[in-house]
Amino acid sequence: MIQRTIPNPYQRMYRTLIAAAFLMNIPAVMMMMSGNSPMTSMFGLIQFVMFGAGVALLVHGKSIVRSILHLLNGPMLVHWSYETDQWTAFAAEEFRRRKLLTMAVMTMLLLSGPAAAFVGIGGISVNDGMLLGAILGFCGFAVMELQARGVLRRSALPPFEAFIAADGAFINGVFIDWSGGKNGLTEIRVERNGKRSEVVIDYTERTIKGRQARRITVPVPAGEEQNAAAAAEQLNRKRLS
Repeated sequence: MIQRTIPNPYQRMYRTLIAAAFLMNIPAVMMMMSGNSPMTSMFGLIQFVMFGAGVALLVHGKSIVRSILHLLNGPMLVHWSYETDQWTAFAAEEFRRRKLLTMAVMTMLLLSGPAAAFVGIGGISVNDGMLLGAILGFCGFAVMELQARGVLRRSALPPFEAFIAADGAFINGVFIDWSGGKNGLTEIRVERNGKRSEVVIDYTERTIKGRQARRITVPVPAGEEQNAAAAAEQLNRKRLS
């Protein structure tokens, strides 16, 4: 049995959300002192949502940790270790993917305030809507940016390892579970990228926009190409069965 400590992947995001919720007291008090009741109520609602989201993420993170430990202690198709320079490209690629997600969330939150004012939600004015959007956009950016940098930091810490099993993969802190209903394995294959081979994992992830296509690549250590091809073939057979 593998004995290791797996950190809660949402611990940092939870702390940031709770801190942001407390900081919301500042604009809430300012709006209350100015007699702006709709905005005071809006900030109170936002605080409540932030606290609830933080707790939900923490609980969800604990379930992910249990799933990771279950995967690590189950039947394994491949388990690879890497030198530092072999891992740099993967860590940078994962960080870029999360940065794109950060910008998408920030843009959505920036537009939420003006959109609420436009449709008349809560009776807030256009100026208040702009302020609300700016605050939410900043909070969203801070939370997602810290999460992305947390992934980059964990990916840059040894030991650099990749585990691929029948039900998922754990790649130096990045966990993909395709055994349940959230994610679905689309295809796994071995490709040549310059001087090295890579395992390319295509999968779908369930989001608020429906199922979205995702891809992650795993460098194959020298001499492990045959094992990588065998693992890919086995997973594709299971997917088609």
